[in-house]
Amino acid sequence: MIKYILCALIIFFIVYLHILASKTGLVCLYGAALIYLLYVIIVQKKWKAGLGVVVIASAVFMLFYNTMPTLRNRIQYVVYDFSNYSKGNLMPGYNDAARWLSIKAGYAITTQHPLTGVGFGDMFAAVDQWHQQNHPNSLAYERFLPANEWLVYGTGSGFPGMACFAAGFFLLLYATTQKKILSILLSVISIVPFLIDDTLEGQYGTVLLAFIVFFVQQKLTEPRADT
Repeated sequence: MIKYILCALIIFFIVYLHILASKTGLVCLYGAALIYLLYVIIVQKKWKAGLGVVVIASAVFMLFYNTMPTLRNRIQYVVYDFSNYSKGNLMPGYNDAARWLSIKAGYAITTQHPLTGVGFGDMFAAVDQWHQQNHPNSLAYERFLPANEWLVYGTGSGFPGMACFAAGFFLLLYATTQKKILSILLSVISIVPFLIDDTLEGQYGTVLLAFIVFFVQQKLTEPRADT
């Protein structure tokens, strides 16, 4: 009975995620699905099962794309936005373009202050100054911290701070991730938001990482009662 309830919840949340059309959530979902597919094909050597997963996933995605306007509009928006900022046409008011600008700002500030950064208390001022010099037409709400956790630490404390953050983060994952595919997928899911957002600068990101690393991973590694 519990398995059926869990399966129903999984299906519900997958459908809801596509209706919500959350970019980070969808990247995590399909990134984890791709890794699991490679695991099935390469490690378990179940080629037919892997091909079946590809066919089913492709069919389900096309069904969602053609029946859910929110998902279709989000994908078209992302493609349109990318086609502009990838060519240097950085128009104000576009979310992904603003994220790309924040990454450019973080990288520029980090390379300008490679050993010490500008200090965590002065990051917002440094980002604002970079926008004034390079993209004065950007709107005030688009001038935020780099949408990449490594560049946040690079901006605040230079390359040494970036290296310390990377070492601490991956040591944490190494200590809590086990040689189980679900455990590995949870670690991947926890990494993705760090690449495309300033995750730890918000309470939600900190709580989510702590939940995945400590509570869920610990539950996965608990010994079974019959062993």
